[in-house]
Amino acid sequence: MSSTLVIWPIIKALCVASQFLSIDPSAWMAVNATQTHFLQHHFSKRTELSKFANDELKAWASWDADELNAILKKEGFAIKLEPFDSKTFGVVSILDLMVEWQYKGEKSTIESNATNYPGVYMKKGFQTFDSSAHAEPIICITTKSGDKVYMTVADSSVENFELLTLIKHIKAQMHQNYIYDFIEFPMIDLDQTADIAWLLGMELTKNWYISQALQQTKLKMNEVGAHVKSAVAIAVTLKCCPRPSEGIIINKPFYLWIERPGLTEPLFAGYITQENWKDPQGLDL
Repeated sequence: MSSTLVIWPIIKALCVASQFLSIDPSAWMAVNATQTHFLQHHFSKRTELSKFANDELKAWASWDADELNAILKKEGFAIKLEPFDSKTFGVVSILDLMVEWQYKGEKSTIESNATNYPGVYMKKGFQTFDSSAHAEPIICITTKSGDKVYMTVADSSVENFELLTLIKHIKAQMHQNYIYDFIEFPMIDLDQTADIAWLLGMELTKNWYISQALQQTKLKMNEVGAHVKSAVAIAVTLKCCPRPSEGIIINKPFYLWIERPGLTEPLFAGYITQENWKDPQGLDL
């Protein structure tokens, strides 16, 4: 099954959420290891949001879930936020990126496992690379906007942030070759809901936390170009009261023992039942 990772609308949503409360984005705090990785290695690059045109990456914040869901529906997405209470607001962020190949390709047919699939054939407008970190050749298609689209056959299924790490590793050891005269790749029509539940619980200071996190991503690619559209919807909730303290309550018969350093056996060991659960009225024996 295909998997996707589109982090920029997530970064945009978190920035807009903090701005909505007039809190610096650096105040976001992780409550799990994945969030820590995201904040340190990806959210830290939020200044790069300026690289996007206003119509490429947009965001809206509101106290009304219906208002945000209407935006999602208008933009062609099926994900929906659950209704908010009075202590919750939400953010919808949408990346809408269209690239057109510098040179239009030709329609073709690609065979895989005895099945034919619609594909694209190109004789110009691309570069090819090798990487000592990857066994397969890498193609890079140039676009009219200057963006570049890379493709290479995968070694194995890799998802989430491990995919980004792998891509960086491949690119760090990549060098151009001039062997190939043409490229051919499948057309794509993808529409999937991505699992970004790892965002849940992330805190904006100690007072706010992410209570809902949704993402839907679409990708179409043919002989003309590629179109990516990804929506992120989050809900941010005010903590109404401190989290109840957690503890252990011994309310059944229990073992009790006393140890002393240097002794290999306990000073005391016992199994204590309810018949001895009494106030001793002092410790004199």
